[in-house]
Amino acid sequence: HFRLSIHLLFAFIILSLVLWNYLIINHSEKYEKSLINYLPEFLLFLIFIQIIIGAFVSGMDAGKIYNTWPLMGNSYFPDDNKILNLFKISAFNEPSLVQFIHRNLAYLITFIYLILIAFVYKKKIYMLFKPINILGLIILLQIILGILTVLTGAGIIIASLHQFSSILLISSSIYFIFKTRFR
Repeated sequence: HFRLSIHLLFAFIILSLVLWNYLIINHSEKYEKSLINYLPEFLLFLIFIQIIIGAFVSGMDAGKIYNTWPLMGNSYFPDDNKILNLFKISAFNEPSLVQFIHRNLAYLITFIYLILIAFVYKKKIYMLFKPINILGLIILLQIILGILTVLTGAGIIIASLHQFSSILLISSSIYFIFKTRFR
């Protein structure tokens, strides 16, 4: 699962660079930062981490255990492990912990997105309304597909759609960051 995640990470980095360069080439207006903070970049970083952890889930077939949501079995934390194991490097070899991390990282990404959308709408940054809404729709799609993947025991069609929509998620994140940089 480690080699799978490295392979996937490089594919997404290449995709991101190609998309970023495409956006720059097709944009003739000047550079002007419209968001002061670096929250969009942090969100993109978390999405990349989430994709790596998602590759761990896929590579270990961790999506086939704990086929309940929002709980993992009968509790929030997996019954077959201890919380202290989360702080060990071996956590990345434990399917239940990897699934737990993947789920909770999704919650964090959603929370950061909600902060971003509130900021964009509160500051009335109209040029970011479309990109932030697109990003939100794709995050929502990812969440729904992720939940369905868990509930179906990682059924191949739903799991494949969940993996495919991660391409859309990275692309919409890159587009949002681009729009925060260029007017």
